[in-house]
Amino acid sequence: MGWGDVISIGLGLGNAALNASNASTLQQMKLQQASEAMYREFISFARNGLFHLKQTAENVLTGEDESPLKAAGAMRILDYQLSSSGITPDLFPELVDKEYAAATTKLISGNSNRMYTALDADGRTQVNQLVEHIQQLTDLQYYLEHADSVSRLRTNENANNVGSAMQNKGCLISLGLFALGTMLAMISIELGVLTGFAAWIVGIVGLIQLVRNRNTTNAAQKTLKELESTIDLPRFNLLNQKFLSTEKAKLLQKESEQYVENFFGDYTLLQDGWRA
Repeated sequence: MGWGDVISIGLGLGNAALNASNASTLQQMKLQQASEAMYREFISFARNGLFHLKQTAENVLTGEDESPLKAAGAMRILDYQLSSSGITPDLFPELVDKEYAAATTKLISGNSNRMYTALDADGRTQVNQLVEHIQQLTDLQYYLEHADSVSRLRTNENANNVGSAMQNKGCLISLGLFALGTMLAMISIELGVLTGFAAWIVGIVGLIQLVRNRNTTNAAQKTLKELESTIDLPRFNLLNQKFLSTEKAKLLQKESEQYVENFFGDYTLLQDGWRA
């Protein structure tokens, strides 16, 4: 059989319904009693994802006799994807959906364990490494996809911090000059007037700068909110500690791609712009 569907599901590309984010959203909607139409739409989305997963698992079973190792690896990927998705029978309100989810879980998990234990030690090691590379590719894809956005996010945060610091500094200078002018006025009216005038100038300049920066600051804050709403920053930061840089991440990505393709003996599995 072709292994493309398995890889696509394992990378979370061919079955977007089966991911932890969607399962979490579904659970929240259930607890918060979201609108019936929205909840049922999400249920349908998850149901279709399970159907696709079950079909793929059945296709894998048809290729078991021809290639036990590849089939075991493919089923292990499906098992990993299903377990990590968080989709469980209790998320569904209808009994028929609960039963279907339970049957799909039993089909995949049961066969995954059976096929895995039937392998020798070397085969199990290869399958373990395959799943690790699939997991790593998923993380690498997320990291590289959002690296530029996080860089922009941090640049905007730094710009906002610098702008606030400069405004605060201008206010402090102006207040300091006014205080100094008051003290000098007790000694010399001319010195006090000059110092007070300097404070007035600093204050006016600061006010003009504040007005000029307002639109820029508002735009930067809007960009920050947009980026923060689309990026899981805690996840990205953990991945950044792991991969260190986009250059290293790209090297690891190539290594993992090569392992997956070598395992299945198909060097077109991760081609055709799968990262797009």
